[in-house]
Amino acid sequence: MKRLILIGALILLGTPGAASANVAWFDRAEANQDWTTGSFSGSITWDSCTPKACEWQPVLLAIPASGVDCEPALLYGSTNRAIVWVGPTRYEPGTFTFSVEDASIMRGVHGQKACMVVTYKSEARDIFCEFDNPPSSCPTIVEETAGALGSRVMTEAAPALTRAKAARIARSKIAAKYGRVWRQGSRRRITCRPQSNGFRCSARWRFKHKYHRAVVLVRK
Repeated sequence: MKRLILIGALILLGTPGAASANVAWFDRAEANQDWTTGSFSGSITWDSCTPKACEWQPVLLAIPASGVDCEPALLYGSTNRAIVWVGPTRYEPGTFTFSVEDASIMRGVHGQKACMVVTYKSEARDIFCEFDNPPSSCPTIVEETAGALGSRVMTEAAPALTRAKAARIARSKIAAKYGRVWRQGSRRRITCRPQSNGFRCSARWRFKHKYHRAVVLVRK
């Protein structure tokens, strides 16, 4: 019976109080097109430190976008989630940024959301002492519990810009600009070279005994 009561107390203490500013903000929560990996960034604010307890660790989960709430119970034995990232243990309050790139999420589940939870140490009443003693005579203890900080539905990343796709885009733009000079030309050749913001595609072809050149910048 005591064990069941303790579990119930941990769940009750798992959500930080409404007066606190414990929260996770997501600037990005993005899955790849196959919904196998994701990239995330944002910030976490934590202010639930007390003189006896200031130790906390964020954990990023991926869960289905519907039908599952972002809650600390997901940490304990749930199969309906993926652990994406476990942050460093911190010993002070404040706001901290995070960035996670190409991490595994729930494989092949289309429609997911990022869920940031936290494990932390907090001061609490010794409920076992209170079974046999007045509450005022029982000491405050430090115990580990968990809470939810925030969630965001993931979006699907745009298809990656490949060399072949850049060449197709460049070919279409050249055809639109030069018309039959391109379409009826011979020895048509397009070469695309990667740049920091996309591809630089150079075209060369022949039309009526004259060579033509064109350059197309294809942005990401």
